[in-house]
Amino acid sequence: MDNNKFYAQRMIGHIIFAVAIFFIFVSFMMYAWFYMTYSHLINTNVQQSILFSHIVDAQLKIGRK
Repeated sequence: MDNNKFYAQRMIGHIIFAVAIFFIFVSFMMYAWFYMTYSHLINTNVQQSILFSHIVDAQLKIGRK
């Protein structure tokens, strides 16, 4: 009887451990996905603004000529 109770407790401990690792892994994956997505959006916005400023600068130079 004691052996079965010990085995059940150990199984519950293993299940809790596995669930905790799974949640940590899922949260890490979500964080990585969000970071990649938002850094990609930020990079494209920065590139667009740099391109836009170059276009405006070129138009101003053409206008000055």
